[in-house]
Amino acid sequence: MNQARKYITQHNPTADSGPIQIHAMDDPGPEGARHLYKIFFSGPNGMQVQTNFAFQKGSVIEAGLNGITMETLLAICIDRLRDLQVGDPAFRDWHTEALAPIEEALEALHKKQRHHDGIRKVIEHPYDAARDAPIVRA
Repeated sequence: MNQARKYITQHNPTADSGPIQIHAMDDPGPEGARHLYKIFFSGPNGMQVQTNFAFQKGSVIEAGLNGITMETLLAICIDRLRDLQVGDPAFRDWHTEALAPIEEALEALHKKQRHHDGIRKVIEHPYDAARDAPIVRA
């Protein structure tokens, strides 16, 4: 089933997609997520600008590094919001409010990765995992 070219509009607070258009270009992969995105907007003098994002498809171990991660984009957003906090004081509260949930999202993804890494360690090195397990006394 070809579902390619999904239009994304939640970046804009109004009903239309606004001057910046986001398109998911591929079908969802086996894990249910899309990997290829294009962002379109009109730049200076009406010049059409296009930026492409390719997200990691599959685990780095199995597929090799083939794209960016959600953590990458969240880290960029965090950095930008932190920079903006030293800017116009009239907007500082909004930047602070926006920053907290993005930091929480990044930490949640880090926790998921640490959990996944722990499971992989047990599968790949079961004897080491047993040796490193805490001793529990009744």
